[in-house]
Amino acid sequence: MLWEARGQDGYDPAHPDDRAPHNHPFLLCLEGEPIGVIRVDVAPPYAVLRRVAISEEQQRQGHGTRLVRLAEEFARQAGCSIAASHVDREAVGFYRRLGYAPTRQDDDLWMERKL
Repeated sequence: MLWEARGQDGYDPAHPDDRAPHNHPFLLCLEGEPIGVIRVDVAPPYAVLRRVAISEEQQRQGHGTRLVRLAEEFARQAGCSIAASHVDREAVGFYRRLGYAPTRQDDDLWMERKL
């Protein structure tokens, strides 16, 4: 979903990062159809939200907010007190609305929120 939306290919579902014991991939479904994905990498106190995406036709309907909030709840239950993500510039406004703030910048913007 995320790769296709950005015109990329080469995603490897067997990549070791997607299989690491503390990295948890999730799928958001609506009426039985997949509409969103996220991976939560748990490394207390941090939970890093990765591969966050909602299908293009389902965007701007609150599904991304729901997906992130569910991931944050999972992170809290896993013992994390901070959620963070490398954020694409186009998604900064979305993360700000969810209470995330930038803490550093490299190739991407790193944003965090206390849980």
